[in-house]
Amino acid sequence: MSNVLISKSTLRKQYGKIKDVVPVPNLIEIQSTSFNDFVQLDYLPQERKLIGLEKVLRDIFPIEYEDKLSLEYVSYELGRWTCTCGKLTGIESRYQWSCTSCNRSDCSRLSKDRACSFCKEKTARYITCSNCLVRTTVHTPLSLDECRTSGQTFSMSLRIKVQLISWTTSSEGNKIVRDIKEQDIFFA
Repeated sequence: MSNVLISKSTLRKQYGKIKDVVPVPNLIEIQSTSFNDFVQLDYLPQERKLIGLEKVLRDIFPIEYEDKLSLEYVSYELGRWTCTCGKLTGIESRYQWSCTSCNRSDCSRLSKDRACSFCKEKTARYITCSNCLVRTTVHTPLSLDECRTSGQTFSMSLRIKVQLISWTTSSEGNKIVRDIKEQDIFFA
């Protein structure tokens, strides 16, 4: 190998080159795809497929107690979804939109051409925060680089929304709903 001295640094020359036979694959793609399929992070609760975490929670619930109480699963949210200033929260706020043509609004994913699902005009826009003019995104306590340098885990909170339903039994033996309480619970 020959060395050439250029302004206080050594420049290496290579005389032999080995060509790549097979391109290097994206080695983490399988893991990240599997994780994304498992948690369905950027999906609204009504859009989630019955796979991964959604299937696990649907299989576990409802939990019933002597035909008097029932704990039923509604949805889950992974991470803390907020705008920059914190005024808008929740993944539902990310997909709130309104149409300037028909003045209707909804909470669903817009098509790429931003066509309103009611009037079919291309005038629908996602609603942004009036303070910071940003849609909600998932926020983590530490960035990926901060986790690497400090040796901490890159984790997000898991909150599930459940309903506690209390039942009474009528004289004919029919179950009648007495009370329904819905609450978000920090799960992990």
